[in-house]
Amino acid sequence: MSSVTQEELDRLLLGLGHSAMEIGADFSVRRLNELALKWDGRSASEILGQKLIAVWPDISRGKIGDAVREVMRSRVGQTVQATWKGSAGRALDVETAVVPWSDGLLLVSKDVSKRVRAERALEQASDRYRLATLAVEDMIYQWDIAADRLVWADRALSFLGLPLEERATTLDWFVERIHPEDRNRVATSLREALSGPGAVWTCDYRLRRGDGQWAQISEKCFFLREADGVASSGVGALTDVTGRREAEEEVARLQSELVHVARLSAMGTMASTLAHEMNQPLTAIMNYLGMSRQMLDKGDPANVPSVREGVGLAMESAERAGEIIRRLRRMVMKGRVSVETFSVATAVKEAVEFGLLGQRSIHAVQEVDADLKIEGDPVQLQQVLVNLVRNAAEAMNGQEDGSILVRATSREKIARIEVVDNGPGIAPEKKARLFEPFTSTKDTGMGIGLPISRTIIEAHGGQIWAESGVVRGTRFIIDIPKLANKRRQAPAVR
Repeated sequence: MSSVTQEELDRLLLGLGHSAMEIGADFSVRRLNELALKWDGRSASEILGQKLIAVWPDISRGKIGDAVREVMRSRVGQTVQATWKGSAGRALDVETAVVPWSDGLLLVSKDVSKRVRAERALEQASDRYRLATLAVEDMIYQWDIAADRLVWADRALSFLGLPLEERATTLDWFVERIHPEDRNRVATSLREALSGPGAVWTCDYRLRRGDGQWAQISEKCFFLREADGVASSGVGALTDVTGRREAEEEVARLQSELVHVARLSAMGTMASTLAHEMNQPLTAIMNYLGMSRQMLDKGDPANVPSVREGVGLAMESAERAGEIIRRLRRMVMKGRVSVETFSVATAVKEAVEFGLLGQRSIHAVQEVDADLKIEGDPVQLQQVLVNLVRNAAEAMNGQEDGSILVRATSREKIARIEVVDNGPGIAPEKKARLFEPFTSTKDTGMGIGLPISRTIIEAHGGQIWAESGVVRGTRFIIDIPKLANKRRQAPAVR
């Protein structure tokens, strides 16, 4: 191969940003360009004519030295990546081409330190990502939407029953593992999210695990979109919430049992009152029928209208007794929660009548929007109202001017129900702990009525609180959404 001048070599290689040096057949350094001198830090006179191993012993014993000896022997060029260390201790990651040149070799090196650092950073980031996926309970995946490729992190592999070598799946493979009753809903939701502008998609569904069992999954996926808005990839996580859902259901069941026990307890404390209220219509029935029987025994046709009237009055009394029994049965009955649209006016009317059984001296006023309706469980709401009305009536026991106002008004998306009395009010030291379990304003109270009332109202997505007058009186306020919050409806069984 013909020789070129130092100037021609420098002009050729410096323009490319490459370091270059010529090595003779005896492995001595014949010449270098300016960049090679800059990398090393010494002058040309200190290097030229010296053996490669004398000038750069570390390089001579490394990958570059091995390539130099092999190419000198075989005269077949090689390219290697290694670390170049100059005299000042400066180290560079370089990519060096070793090619035959005249009777020796030409070494052309390019500084690839930035690329190597980027590759190392990427490798470290990948390692950190893998460790992070193992540190969290979520099952993380990367989704190449265009290629229809889901790549699962280690934790997801065992959950889905995938071997390590099958880390990637298609979307269809995954969708087939979703519960048949949830599959169409999830697929439709995902299609809508992909076609829309949103950056995040969330969905809850049931998924078949690798062992064949069904798990409750909560999924969240973040989309990466191109300039035109098309989603090209995504990063997401599956969270197994089976245990959490089971715990929530158990809490709801226990709350339900407590609510039911509270109703039974309330009915127990009203036993004598209920007996008295039932005795009145039953006594009236006996009297009306007894009088009618006496008139019939006389055989006088003129008594027929009076007998008819007596039988009619007996039927009315029987209907009143039947209504008391029906309301009592609804209050103590245990069954599934009935989430339905119902009239607030009807619920208030029945609750006031039931709550004031035996309270003849209390004046009750109802101011309720006749058209106001809400979604929820009417029996549970009535349980709250009966408790509030009953508490107010008992607080005013013996008070001559006792009165209760129950008001229900519509406020945009909520219904506000107020139970106001003119009783003695709530002592300041008890007001702060009013809704705490086993805190009662009554000497004989158990202290569970108001906490359970709050549980019921909050389960319907609402709030309940109390305000006490400066001199006398108490006002309980309930704000409850007109439309039921399906995710928070609880207890599940009443």
